[in-house]
Amino acid sequence: MPKRAKSLANVVVISAYNLREELVESLRLTYEAYYDGNQPLIDDPDYRRKKHIRKVSGTIYDPKGSVDQQFEMQYDGRGRHVRGHAIHKDGTVTKS
Repeated sequence: MPKRAKSLANVVVISAYNLREELVESLRLTYEAYYDGNQPLIDDPDYRRKKHIRKVSGTIYDPKGSVDQQFEMQYDGRGRHVRGHAIHKDGTVTKS
């Protein structure tokens, strides 16, 4: 019997890349864990610097498992945010 895919309801899937676009880290978090302010990949510039992370991209899924938002953030060599954008469910784009 084939395995059923895990539900994506209230899940955030994140991938982090170095300057060469090589995958450094990937996470699958609950929606709550993503927003709690305690995720070093998202919240800690020093963590990103030490891991040589220059880009983080992800997808946020709503309670029904549908895509709520897709985002990409870019960081400098010190792990500081340089620029980014998010594409929301309704098609609007926000830049940071």
